[in-house]
Amino acid sequence: AAGGAVAGDDGAPVDFSTRFFGPNIGIDEDPVTGSAFCGLAPYWQNRLGRKNGEEMVAHQASARGGVVRVAVVKKRSDA
Repeated sequence: AAGGAVAGDDGAPVDFSTRFFGPNIGIDEDPVTGSAFCGLAPYWQNRLGRKNGEEMVAHQASARGGVVRVAVVKKRSDA
């Protein structure tokens, strides 16, 4: 694998925390990986029992750190 994301509930005042490492692609640690949250959000929405569109707050626990607000919005298909 080119990299990996680690996520968990570390007791911080956020819904979940992450770190992203990609040493095989030249990234020792990404300070704030917005794209990783696209994959993590549905997992945490389900795990935390959040409703469609309900915002979650995540923390990237790198040296620089960052806070990301994310929501999963599932649109109803009429097709």
